[in-house]
Amino acid sequence: MDPIRRPTTLPSFRTLLALLVLNLVILVGLGWSVINRINLLPSADKKKTSTPTLTQASLDTQTPVTRPIPNITQTPTSTGIVPKPVSWPAAQGAFLLALPEAGYTHLFAYQPFSLPLTRLTSDPWDDITPALSPDGKSVAFSSRRNGYWDLAQLNLDDGRFTALTDTGDYDANPSWSPDGLWLAFETYHANAFQIGILSLHHPEQTPIFLEGGPQNARSPAWSPQGRKIAFIATQGSSDEVWVADLDQVSNRYSRLPQNANTSKQHPAWSPDGQKLAWAQQQEGGAWSIQVWDAARPEASPHSLGEGDWPVWSPDGSILATRLSTPAQTFLTAYQFSTGLVALPPQPLSGNLQGLDWKSSSLQPLLPPLAQISQLTPTPAWSQSHATTLEGSQGRAALAPLQDIVVPYAFLNENAVQAFRALRSRVTDELGWDFLSTLENAYVPLTSPLAPGLGNDWLYTGRAIAVNTLPSTAGWLVTVREDYGGSTYWRVYVKTRYQDGSQGAPLMQIPWDLTNRYSMDPHEYDQGGSPAASIPGGYWLDFTDIASRFGWERQPALANWRSFYPASRVNEFVLRENLDWEAAMLELYPPEVLLTPTLLPTKGYTATPAPSWFRSPTPSLTPLPSSTPTRRPTWTPRP
Repeated sequence: MDPIRRPTTLPSFRTLLALLVLNLVILVGLGWSVINRINLLPSADKKKTSTPTLTQASLDTQTPVTRPIPNITQTPTSTGIVPKPVSWPAAQGAFLLALPEAGYTHLFAYQPFSLPLTRLTSDPWDDITPALSPDGKSVAFSSRRNGYWDLAQLNLDDGRFTALTDTGDYDANPSWSPDGLWLAFETYHANAFQIGILSLHHPEQTPIFLEGGPQNARSPAWSPQGRKIAFIATQGSSDEVWVADLDQVSNRYSRLPQNANTSKQHPAWSPDGQKLAWAQQQEGGAWSIQVWDAARPEASPHSLGEGDWPVWSPDGSILATRLSTPAQTFLTAYQFSTGLVALPPQPLSGNLQGLDWKSSSLQPLLPPLAQISQLTPTPAWSQSHATTLEGSQGRAALAPLQDIVVPYAFLNENAVQAFRALRSRVTDELGWDFLSTLENAYVPLTSPLAPGLGNDWLYTGRAIAVNTLPSTAGWLVTVREDYGGSTYWRVYVKTRYQDGSQGAPLMQIPWDLTNRYSMDPHEYDQGGSPAASIPGGYWLDFTDIASRFGWERQPALANWRSFYPASRVNEFVLRENLDWEAAMLELYPPEVLLTPTLLPTKGYTATPAPSWFRSPTPSLTPLPSSTPTRRPTWTPRP
């Protein structure tokens, strides 16, 4: 058999050229891949060549490489810390806070994203208004260790407590001099505030008081240069920001430009001493942070953001503040240059009664206090719900209130324990039983309330209306607070003993609801007006104490200015995350919540007569004629 013959035809020139180009491309690709792999190898696997040394100058001339930020999600801790915002600096020192804990107010340390909320004091008394020393090793604050408000000092190295003052007056809000040798503080004596300066080397000596300036001076803030002290002074019904120049004698005091007839509090100097911030209440009732620039002393301050207790960061780039809502308090911060939020609002365990911010890191100083540290503040009281009665179909019962003067002495059985705990604590703090008489407690459905209060919490048995009659004797005042267009009230009750052992002085001007009856049209339209001045004496913040036991205040209705019951100034609710309908269903079946539909009442309707019908014309009926009576005849007698 013949072998297979192979084709003798040679490939064309074009085919050879295409194959050559293809091989060249493959060789170039392989070479580039090998070069990249060599570059990616560690320096030890490469050939040893001379490596240029990187200097700061060479780094500055290089073009920065932009890399995508990895999407890392941080898990919030039990203290409510949220992921770190991009604008928060790496190291900005530590916060000192005074927060309610287990029935008292204690001192806490906190560093966002590094140190959780940590308790510094744990004694059975109140500690408020802390101020960290310039060296960061001790804290000055106001304490009730001996039953009165006195200044004290806590050494963070060993936990040693030192009493600085021992008087019956209210001493609080200390502010350190830059050299750490003096403390400026506010003291309340003879129903008036004044500012004292205490020597820390000789605290037994009588403090030096600022005299010759405006009356009722409080909330001192020592400037970083050490020669000026800013403070708040109340003249009548207006708060003003003043500065005392310690180098001057005759013209020592100057008033800063600001809006008149507004409440102000808590001035704070920037670290460079060129700016001064304070909290100011706006016309609508909300609080905002105002910043005054010393470089332009005659210019009006500008508003930075909402808040009512400003403190500066150690580098002056951020302003932190307390942010209050009707039932919650937060800690937040703003960038000074842009006004943007630098620290998202961090929920706190209760009403903040002191705030400071310094550059010192407290982490190395906390181990000596580890035995009293606690990450989560405990509440003053915890609710233990009662079990429902048998045969109640799972609904709660009404429990009687003992020794209470009230139209209906009952509450929801799940609220009785909370009321008893609140009453006991308020009695201890006031020295008299304020809650022994109530305007209302439980209200049955058959007893209608004032117009507009149809779905009121008093029907649920979870609300109380405290007695406002003490206001006529000057023992109860209310401070107006507006949040988001809604009006709320803070109730203060006067303590029995006015020697400084109970309560604290008022800092804000109350709102007088009775001024609407003063025959002034403006005050009537506004539902009252601010009081003429701050009442003297010592008062208990009943709203704050009630919130610690779960009793929340209620917003006023829209018509409160013209209708006094709509103000709801004295109503407190034990909500416990329930809405009104859910609270009603604890006592009543669902049928109670059904809105009845009014049916038309049947009545007599005139039926039109047919058009073809004609009534017959009545005929005249002859009137009856009288029948003559026969006259008797006379018959002669025989």
